[in-house]
Amino acid sequence: MNSATSQPDSLIEILKHRFLEAIKSVDPPGKWKVVVVDEHAEKFLQASLKQFDVLEQNVTLIESLASHREPQSLEAMYILMPTSKNIKRIIEDFTPFEGGRPMYGGAHLFFIDPLPEHLVQELWSSRAQPYLRQLQDLCLNFRAVESNVFSLDMPEHFFSFYSPPPDRPGAVANARARIDEDLTFTAKKILNVLISLGENPLIRYYVPDLPLPGALAEQTAPQQQQQSEGSGRWRGALQTASSFARQDSISTDGNSISKMLALKVQRELDDYAKANPDFV
Repeated sequence: MNSATSQPDSLIEILKHRFLEAIKSVDPPGKWKVVVVDEHAEKFLQASLKQFDVLEQNVTLIESLASHREPQSLEAMYILMPTSKNIKRIIEDFTPFEGGRPMYGGAHLFFIDPLPEHLVQELWSSRAQPYLRQLQDLCLNFRAVESNVFSLDMPEHFFSFYSPPPDRPGAVANARARIDEDLTFTAKKILNVLISLGENPLIRYYVPDLPLPGALAEQTAPQQQQQSEGSGRWRGALQTASSFARQDSISTDGNSISKMLALKVQRELDDYAKANPDFV
C-alpha cells in the first residue's frame, strides 16, 4: 500500500480498490441501489470483484443494459463504455412512453473510458437530464494479469499493424488509416493505466533495425507527426548514431509503430494533464 496516496501498489488491487470506491460513492437517499453494466464493463467488473463484493455495497441487483428490465424506484449506478449506443440506451431509460415511468429513480454514470464531449452534451440536452445525479470517468479500461502486469486485450491489432495490405487500389491508404485509428485507441488504453498508477513517465520508443512489415513498409512520403506542446520530456531512446542515420531508409522517416504510439501516448498525457492540473 502506498502510504502517501492510500492506494495499493498492485494493479490487481488498484482495480479492485477503484471499482469498490466508485460503488461506495453512490449513496442515494434510500440507501439501496441497482448496478447496470454493459457487456464490456461486466467483464472488467467480474475480473476485479466477486458478485458478493458488489452486493455488499447496498446493491440489490446487477442488471445488463442490453437486457429487458422492469422499472423501479431505486436509483441506478451505470458502469459502461462511453459509446453512442450506450448513451442512447441511457436516454431511453429515462424517456418512457406516454403513461409509463422512468426505468430508475435516478442515474449515476460511471464510464470505463472518458466520455467524449459530444456525448456529454447529448446527455445533458436530453430528457434524461433531470434524472442525472453524477458523471465520472473511471479510466479503468485495461486488465490486470498480475500485480505488475497488465493487458490491453487487443490481439486483433497485431494483424492491422503488421499484416501486408491486399493488392488492390486504395488498400494501403485504408490500412494506414486503420493503423492510425488502432494506435489512437491503444494510446487511450495506456493512458488509463498511467492514470490508475498516478504516473506521468518519460516515454521512450525503440527504432527497429529491420524493414517494417505491413502497410507502413510502403510509405514514400509520410506526414510528419508534430510533437505536442509541453511534451519536451518525450524521448527517442535506444538509438545509436548509426541506426539514426539509417532511419530514413529503414523506417520511412521514423514512422515505426513504436514511434507513432509513443507520440500518441504523449499527446494523451499532455491533454489529460492540461484538463487535470493536479495530475502528477
